Amino acid sequence: MPAEIRFRTRHRAAGTSSLKWDFDEKLCGISGLLPLWVADMDFAAPQEIVDALQQRVSHGIYGYTLEPESYFDAARQWLQRRHGWSVQREWMKASPGVIPSLSAAILALTEPGDGIVIQPPVYYPFALRIAANKRRIVENPWC
Repeated sequence: MPAEIRFRTRHRAAGTSSLKWDFDEKLCGISGLLPLWVADMDFAAPQEIVDALQQRVSHGIYGYTLEPESYFDAARQWLQRRHGWSVQREWMKASPGVIPSLSAAILALTEPGDGIVIQPPVYYPFALRIAANKRRIVENPWC
């Protein structure tokens, strides 16, 4: 049985080089801001995650890795359980993050000059990637 995540126990990351808590003055010129602009958590990771990370780093070799099939199996099972969506393994590709995936989708599905709708307020790199790939940013007028 997974451990319970304690959402009511707040863990402050101030003093740990936290982007959320330690860089407001450097980034915004003002200190003491409520950092609602960064998607960071203020609760500790579940013990299972901490244990898995400690096991992974304990061997001391940090080279390049590939995703094991269990990575894709877990994602497929979650999508089925959560959304009733049966995803074939061939449909899945690994990505290092949301923004590289967004750039790949922009390049694969649009042409330079095409408009891409964003729904503000939205994570600012979305607009940056659209512009960097020579597409037009179209803000949803109903937001």
